[in-house]
Amino acid sequence: MSGSTARHNRIAGNIFSRFHSHLVNGLCEAFISDVKLLVAPNIFYYPDVMVPCDPPGGDPYFKTDPVLIVEVLSPSTARTDRHEKLAAYLGIGSLQEYLVVAQDQSRIELHRRTGEGGWLTELYQQPEEQIALNSIGLSLSVADIYRNVGFDEVPT
Repeated sequence: MSGSTARHNRIAGNIFSRFHSHLVNGLCEAFISDVKLLVAPNIFYYPDVMVPCDPPGGDPYFKTDPVLIVEVLSPSTARTDRHEKLAAYLGIGSLQEYLVVAQDQSRIELHRRTGEGGWLTELYQQPEEQIALNSIGLSLSVADIYRNVGFDEVPT
């Protein structure tokens, strides 16, 4: 995959910075796009943002136990993020939440594991809406995620 747009980077950065500052001194930590996630034997993805809670001493190049994964949609990756990655990610036993964030409009989908072993999808679009990320004990508003993102700007 080639480089991302400035808008994509702003969104991922907004999310990462909030996760990173929230998860200080804990077992779980936030990583942004350059750290691999092992989803099955010999199958890796590079999530835009992820929060794994891997035990200490694991492999330095990849993580295995995410509780939260975020993908920011791009025209070239949207189909993969919504289908292939969705199926792969929802099969990860440790995963509690998968956040899919549009970059061309205010639209966020949260796939949340239910107590019955299924998944529930929630949609957020309004700036004031709060997204409770139970897996890490943090709430973000839609406005937090889209801070400094203009939808009328030409993607750069």
